[in-house]
Amino acid sequence: MRHGLLARCLRLDTESRECFDDLLALHLKRFQLADGVEFSMIEEMVASCWRMRRAWAIETRMMDDQIAAQPVRKDSDGLARITTAFSQLANSPSLALIHRCEARLHLMYQRALHNLLLLQTADVPNERTQSRFRTIQRPARAPFVSS
Repeated sequence: MRHGLLARCLRLDTESRECFDDLLALHLKRFQLADGVEFSMIEEMVASCWRMRRAWAIETRMMDDQIAAQPVRKDSDGLARITTAFSQLANSPSLALIHRCEARLHLMYQRALHNLLLLQTADVPNERTQSRFRTIQRPARAPFVSS
């Protein structure tokens, strides 16, 4: 099954198969696909979305770890600890890498969505309709008239 291969290529062993399947199912339900080309666009969208969610989880873990490393002071609140943690992460290449990755994945998702919508509105026949071309009716022949 093609979808099983997609899951094996994208999903890490520590990630939920059920959540991945749900994400794919949501995309398939939203877009009524006509063929394998349109399914390829959905694969790109799901891959980008899944990896973007992973990047968000990584960023959250990086922030949580950095916040936990901050000393607890009586005069500082949670926001001060978050600000200090963010400032320290901003000085490392890790946060910039995650943000570049997010931007690239968002662009990939948007491009695949755009291409899918173009395919779905193109004036070509597909499995959704018999034909999107107008049928031209031939005029009836005039009866043979002898003079």
